[in-house]
Amino acid sequence: MLAVIEARKIGAKIGRRTLFEDVSFNIDKGRIVAILGPNGSGKTTLLRTLIGTRKSTTGHVIRHGIVGYVPQRTETAFAYSVRDMVGMGRTRHFGLMGAPGPRDAAIVERCAARVGISGFMDRTFDTLSGGERQLVLIARALSCEPSALLLDEPAAALDLRHQAEILSLLVDIARTENMAIVFTTHHPQHAAAIAHTAILLRDSDLWTGDAELLLTDARLSALFEIPVVRLPLPHSKAGRSTLVAVIEPHSQAIQGS
Repeated sequence: MLAVIEARKIGAKIGRRTLFEDVSFNIDKGRIVAILGPNGSGKTTLLRTLIGTRKSTTGHVIRHGIVGYVPQRTETAFAYSVRDMVGMGRTRHFGLMGAPGPRDAAIVERCAARVGISGFMDRTFDTLSGGERQLVLIARALSCEPSALLLDEPAAALDLRHQAEILSLLVDIARTENMAIVFTTHHPQHAAAIAHTAILLRDSDLWTGDAELLLTDARLSALFEIPVVRLPLPHSKAGRSTLVAVIEPHSQAIQGS
């Protein structure tokens, strides 16, 4: 079976407002899925429904294996070390009253090496940069040995170099470990760069399909209510392109600033 997560006629509401309903799709091994939409459209709600931390108002979700989750941000009340933070992903395997063993420690070190944070395992999480924290959270999710990795805006608030680093890491994980990757994003260029499948949310409508076919200028312009154009990438031998929002001053106040 290729499907790691199966959504069957699922729906979600906030109060009386319907975010989406009667939606069915599969998320397969080795595939990257990007969820896009404006603020309040239901991206995080859909992600949490797929994870199982939010119950679907209709239908159901079938998960084949463990699902790892990377939140948009994490604040800690204590000065946990990076090693302890990554190790928290192992708790589901030995329970709250259990204790980690040699195998757990080895998996923590392996996951840290996988994302490139072995050099600062003894530092405290609160001393890290935003990009470093995101790598720690990905390592923590990987340490639970998931079949799918679900991330809520993994590149939010990161500079361009760290955005590229995170996206490249997700591509590598999907390819080398045959893991399903699902991430929410406000950046259509991120979806265009790495996603095989796109899910678009707006005004209780949900569209899903091949990213190349779904992420068109017209559809994204309607989704975000701002012109979005596809531009060829210079020097790309494969003829790749990216998506760019056309942002222009629209008031005298902005133009004169």
